[in-house]
Amino acid sequence: ESIASKGGSLCGKFVDATPFEDALKKDGEGGSESPSLVDELGSMLAAHGFNRYGTEVLYS
Repeated sequence: ESIASKGGSLCGKFVDATPFEDALKKDGEGGSESPSLVDELGSMLAAHGFNRYGTEVLYS
């Protein structure tokens, strides 16, 4: 949920951050070649210089 919203805001795109979504990307074919949603969101974060798993120190 948090990596989806962070990645979406960095790219300026709408991303469904519903925590109950399937972890696999829905491409209509169900093939194993398509990257998972987590992989896709991680790549989005990595492209902007962040950790692909969203593990960062939070200072409050």
